[in-house]
Amino acid sequence: MSLRPGDAGASTGAVPFLKVCLAKVPPHLPRSRLRFRLDAGFYSRRTVEFLDGERYGYVIVAKGYKPIKVRAQACQFTRLRNGWEVGEFQFQPPKWTQPRRFVVVRRPIPTDPVEAKQLTLFKDKKYVYHVLVTNLRTSAWRVYRFYALRARIEKHIRELVYDYPLAKIPTQDWLPNVAFFQLLLFASDLVHYFKRLCLPRRYRYKTLKTIRMELLVLPGQLVRSKKQYRLKLPAYYHFEDAFLKAMAEIQKLKLPARA
Repeated sequence: MSLRPGDAGASTGAVPFLKVCLAKVPPHLPRSRLRFRLDAGFYSRRTVEFLDGERYGYVIVAKGYKPIKVRAQACQFTRLRNGWEVGEFQFQPPKWTQPRRFVVVRRPIPTDPVEAKQLTLFKDKKYVYHVLVTNLRTSAWRVYRFYALRARIEKHIRELVYDYPLAKIPTQDWLPNVAFFQLLLFASDLVHYFKRLCLPRRYRYKTLKTIRMELLVLPGQLVRSKKQYRLKLPAYYHFEDAFLKAMAEIQKLKLPARA
């Protein structure tokens, strides 16, 4: 993650950010194996040309410019069993060097007014539309299903905002805020590896809030017996097995030797 000024354009710096991410990918993985799911903040000619030029697969949410909306509503649709419809069209946006494949998925507007209001994609009288630009060659529906998995990242963003809490930037100065931001990311990484290395598998996808409630914030008692201190857990503690496993796994961890 990267902290940016509030007035930075959504797609500004997108390609350098992607290069930083790619630098972390193990070098033995072929480029043809890498796929990107990107929201509309990455929709730009530079991003598309960079990914095409490096032969990476991608699916990017297209911004709702009028030419795209017109073509999305006018394309030929195929109806699916779930009531949704898929279609696609070729389009070369202004200043782009060549046409690209745009996939369209539309669904009937939900009858529930609350659910309908929550949808932020563009709508007409009957449908809500998803428009994606891609270089993948799979069917339109598979392109959408591939992109839909991106929604998982929203859970991690929400956890950072409310549980760590990323939303409470503490100062009006840039450098302290960057330091605060990086410390939160470091804390998130520590919790992530704590879950992977020390806790039972059922905790792999638990949030920090759950781990606090079940393992960290509990009424233990430190007692001394035979000149030794012991931590006495509450009686009938429901998560004692996970707590003891974590303690045992922590004892096994060894820091890497300094070079």
